Amino acid sequence: MRPGIEIRPIELPIEGFDALVAEARDEHLAFLDRMKAEWHSGKGRFDQPGEILLGAFDGTKLLGVCGLNIDPYLDNPRVGRLRHLFVAKAGRSKGVGSALVRAVLAHAKGHFAIVRLRTDADVRGAFYASFGFRPIEDENATHQLRFG
Repeated sequence: MRPGIEIRPIELPIEGFDALVAEARDEHLAFLDRMKAEWHSGKGRFDQPGEILLGAFDGTKLLGVCGLNIDPYLDNPRVGRLRHLFVAKAGRSKGVGSALVRAVLAHAKGHFAIVRLRTDADVRGAFYASFGFRPIEDENATHQLRFG
């Protein structure tokens, strides 16, 4: 990761998030719109035990986000879900996405036994595999990582 990039917890609204939402929308990705709506409705605030929303910053510029929730598709508070990883074009190929995932997983180890996620591209599947995620057959998740 490029020196000067800082990963830290965030809450919405935060300066620069709307620009990330617009960039994701331009790439035909709707998940940041959904995250924003869930935050404002109170449905998804990343405020339950073990949950966190992280931002990657270059100085004051928000370059990316990644969240961790209790997996809403399972009735098990020991299973987390990595959600909403997005890095602006300005932060790509600089290790920002990897830094966000590493930080989320470091946080998750103290709270969850398993972290699951859903991705729709082979390239992203390979990205997550580099952190130890393994493909699974499940209608609500494509990959999971077991701790320990």
